Amino acid sequence: MATPRKLLLGLLVAAALGTPALAAEKVGEAVSITVQVTGQAGPIAKGGDIHRDERIRTNAVGVGAFLFEDGTKLAVGPNSSVVIDKYVYAGGSTAKKLTLGATKGALRWISGKSDHSAYKITTPSGTLGVRGTAFDVYVGRNGVTAVTLLNGSAQFCNARGCQTLKRRCEFIIARPGGAVTKPRGITRSTGLGVPVGQAFPFLAGGVRLPRGFLSGSSCAALSQPGLNNGFGQPADPLDFNFPDLGPRDNRNTQGTPPTPTSPATNPDTPPAAGDPATPPAAGDPTTPPAAGNPTTPPAAGNPTTPPAAGNPNTPPAGGNTNPPTAPGVAG
Repeated sequence: MATPRKLLLGLLVAAALGTPALAAEKVGEAVSITVQVTGQAGPIAKGGDIHRDERIRTNAVGVGAFLFEDGTKLAVGPNSSVVIDKYVYAGGSTAKKLTLGATKGALRWISGKSDHSAYKITTPSGTLGVRGTAFDVYVGRNGVTAVTLLNGSAQFCNARGCQTLKRRCEFIIARPGGAVTKPRGITRSTGLGVPVGQAFPFLAGGVRLPRGFLSGSSCAALSQPGLNNGFGQPADPLDFNFPDLGPRDNRNTQGTPPTPTSPATNPDTPPAAGDPATPPAAGDPTTPPAAGNPTTPPAAGNPTTPPAAGNPNTPPAGGNTNPPTAPGVAG
């Protein structure tokens, strides 16, 4: 019969040999490992098992992609730490409860076949409820947490309230003890104090993932040039409240007529009224008659202009000394 002393000795020998007295419960496996990813028993290799209550850590360039028994997918980015807090089977290949604790770094979550109520991710700033969803999570210094939605919907709650992400590339930030920001479109200016490629390495394209992990997913604002100065510094915040531009508001400088200049400086501009070079208005008595224009009155004293026919008041042409002849009277 084994004595308590012998049982204790057996447990110590098993621990020294690295053989656990009770096998940990497998909940999934690694499908892709880059550089160094470690678990409770040391480095995790591709195809290696992951277990309930296991903490997964990565180094500065380590990336791990994991597949849970219910089809849920988890990618862990560089400098990250995630704990598989709970995994309770519901029967078959589904889970009754799957809870992760994200304590540092970046991760991507893609829901599996279990009911959405089974999933939960805890962070230092609150809890993320999953609703048939794919999203990226970042946990930074002092517990600040950010979430970007890829599809489906997700709700982030803490003691100050809840916010629901419903649209692709919507983004929220929460801080321990603080309120959750309202969802807005993510840009390179996240306000997290770190480059967007560090907070969301999968979205920014700095980290490659295997097929099935939405490896090609990104957000348009993260790929537009000019939104970051290239040195990891946030660009100026963007304003999305642009009014719609109509045809009259959508102007450019090409083809715009030049601004009129003053007559003194522009030789092509007609001179102002009263300028000696300006033709006077029609009917002005000082205006010389146009050539060949029979309706223009003759200039005063012009001896070559015949008087109007039958007009007794018309003075005779210059040089004529005879008095005016009365109509109908012979000389």
